[in-house]
Amino acid sequence: MLNLKRSLARLSLAVCTLVIMASADYGAAAQAPTATRTPITLQAISRESFLSSVQLSPDGAHMAALSSLDGENTQIAIWRTDNLSQNPVRFGVGGASARAQVRFSGFTWLSNDRLLVYMNQPVTTGQGQSNRNYTTMARIVDITGRRWVEPLARGGRQSELEAFVNQLTTISLLDTLPNDPGHVLVLQWSLDGEAIYRMDVNTGQGERVARVSEIESVAPIVDPNGNVRVKQFARNRGGEWIIGYEVFNTSNNQWEEHPALSYTARSRRNLSVIHFDPANPDLLIVLDDEGQNFTYVRGYSISQRAFVENLFQDPEHDIANVLIERPDAGQPTRVVGFTYLADSERPYYVDPTYRALHEGLLRQLPGRNISIGQRRGRYRIITATSSIHPPSYYLMTNDQQLEVLGSSNPDIQSNTLAATQLIHYPARDGLEIPAFLTLPYGWTPAQGPLPVIIQPHGGPWSRNNANWGGGDIPVTQYFASRGFAVLQPQFRGSTGWGNRLWRAGDAQWGLAMQDDKDDGLAYLVRQGVADPQRAIIYGFSYGGFAAMAAAVRPNSPYRCAISGAGVSSLQRLGTLWSRNRIQRQLQGTTVAGFDPLEHASDANIPILIYHGDRDQTATLWHSERFAEALRGAGKPHEFAVIPEMPHGAVTPDMQRQELTLVENYIRNTCGISY
Repeated sequence: MLNLKRSLARLSLAVCTLVIMASADYGAAAQAPTATRTPITLQAISRESFLSSVQLSPDGAHMAALSSLDGENTQIAIWRTDNLSQNPVRFGVGGASARAQVRFSGFTWLSNDRLLVYMNQPVTTGQGQSNRNYTTMARIVDITGRRWVEPLARGGRQSELEAFVNQLTTISLLDTLPNDPGHVLVLQWSLDGEAIYRMDVNTGQGERVARVSEIESVAPIVDPNGNVRVKQFARNRGGEWIIGYEVFNTSNNQWEEHPALSYTARSRRNLSVIHFDPANPDLLIVLDDEGQNFTYVRGYSISQRAFVENLFQDPEHDIANVLIERPDAGQPTRVVGFTYLADSERPYYVDPTYRALHEGLLRQLPGRNISIGQRRGRYRIITATSSIHPPSYYLMTNDQQLEVLGSSNPDIQSNTLAATQLIHYPARDGLEIPAFLTLPYGWTPAQGPLPVIIQPHGGPWSRNNANWGGGDIPVTQYFASRGFAVLQPQFRGSTGWGNRLWRAGDAQWGLAMQDDKDDGLAYLVRQGVADPQRAIIYGFSYGGFAAMAAAVRPNSPYRCAISGAGVSSLQRLGTLWSRNRIQRQLQGTTVAGFDPLEHASDANIPILIYHGDRDQTATLWHSERFAEALRGAGKPHEFAVIPEMPHGAVTPDMQRQELTLVENYIRNTCGISY
């Protein structure tokens, strides 16, 4: 049984320190500058990562990463860890795939000499915008980059239809099966449904071990023998959708439902089975929020069919994950720590080795959020980041020597940026709203109030984080480096801040949720940070909806609004979500409030609207109809379509188009110079 309760006091102390640091005054945020504020260039902010997704092979002999030398095209690079000075093997997407705009999006090691590589590709399935999308395809490649294999490929010649269907088929890794060398467990998605395969890593051929029905999904939890032991289901009972878990009983070879692990979709309980307790095969480690404001870790006994203990809890933050080390074959799996959601997702280690490593790394890399990779042979990958530091990667040898590998974006000058602060302000109804504030480097209140951007996040069931690359921080710093104060409100309806804040957003789209953003602006004005005559609201996805709502609500406090990929019609969104019977009960009833499209004639500030023409998350229809309604009402607006872009930029050129549109609009239409 996990003996973690004694760690609670220590975690609470760490949390208190974090909160005290976050409450520092705004003048201290900029500090006495040792360098001048330097605007981040458009080229720097939009480049592909110089280094990302750095991973060690299972034996630690090789290291692979996504890498872009020119900032435009990403390759896979592979080094020998014992000779990093030697040029790596590099290979990219070539030939017909490159011409079809296929781009690397990620990879994972399958074995010591094989990678499973993921690539994004645009796919058109018919006429009209609704048939223009992106999909992910997977391929196996050896460490030379010469031998490529299609996983689970169908034999024989393929018809044109079969070849097309293959474009919409992909796989994900469930387990590397340390005790079964040469094979892995994968989950395949296709138009035929989902299935689990035991796949040969060299040939890509697989043996199906289970089908997944339409009402099930597989939790990636296997026993040491490579057997899937837990699966999730959704079933309709008397009009209520029940989401729950079944556990495979090895004594009778039957899947058995466990009612204590079930809940109604309408209840929106946050319950996830994470893993078997490595020390007790009868105990499941579960994330849950039952009866609490914040998510915590519980132990569930399979034999007793009941929760038997609370394993880990923080009274002020959601627990986000359980850190489980799974070493090579023959070595025990163990829990080494947890992560919790503060200003970002932060680790708390209960294992003495990891705790000592983490404390030592914080001394060497102060002000960074440190991630410690699992040890492979003699090596580990260490990742360090913050709101002013793009992720940097290090190779640690024998848990002692630390060698710099590189930064994801070496063009960013961290010493000319000010760290993002976690603040709190009161909404008009008294609810406390967390928010992230980023100021220009070197700014002090004596210099007077700043132009300000209110930047609501997408979702809305989401949140921002104070890490580079986590929750819009690069774009936030881009504008802060140009002299703006940027506020990212964690308005009601945001997740990761507790149930009370999350559920307070139900049916409040454009109403109290929108008040929270306006109240954030008013707070900054009272504090002397923001100039109310130079205030902008700029958001993407749900944030785009918020910008549309801000343009049409009475007496808008903003000078202008900018909406990227926004939703303009709550009625259409609600109808779309209601087509999925589970989502109708889970989220559909929460989508209600103030509809921007219905109030387009009330627009009282200018707005820029832009959208990608391959967006299937929030379709182009929303921006087109809103622009059309504004045009019909004679209201000032600009509308732009970014070709080939889905729900967010996937190429440097797309991001350059976005930011160029936004900057030109701020200068020329909003009339804010900087």
